[in-house]
Amino acid sequence: MNSDRLNWLLTVSANVGVVLGLGFLAVELRQNTLATQATLNLETMTYGRENAELLLSDDQLADIVIRGEQDPGSLSLLEREKFLLFTSWRMGVWENVFQNADAGVVSDRYWKNYDAWYSAIIRRGPGYQYWWDESRHGYDPGFREHVDRLFESRP
Repeated sequence: MNSDRLNWLLTVSANVGVVLGLGFLAVELRQNTLATQATLNLETMTYGRENAELLLSDDQLADIVIRGEQDPGSLSLLEREKFLLFTSWRMGVWENVFQNADAGVVSDRYWKNYDAWYSAIIRRGPGYQYWWDESRHGYDPGFREHVDRLFESRP
């Protein structure tokens, strides 16, 4: 075998090895991305579940949230603060999913499900407009625009 033929075979073999290596890397990156998304989804669900458990285990807080949703003016100063803080924690899940969807870390389907759920929550009563008026300054600008549009389109 002459040296040109050997050189050609080695070059082709090396190129095939590079292409196979890149293919393997792409598969590994995809698997890592899916694992990261699954972990993020689970952590988000866990945080949301913990907020729900607070309502289930604390009748006083549940009462404050229910009354705050309908008539925040009926709450005492302390109760209003509890309503605002709880709602901010609750809506932090929504903002987190918004930011992750915006960054391309979570799927559109996942974002749409969360967005539909939280959009329905803020339509439950005037207390959520009160919460938003008091708290919107502390949220991501893109999320603020999104929630502002939802409140503006509210019937």
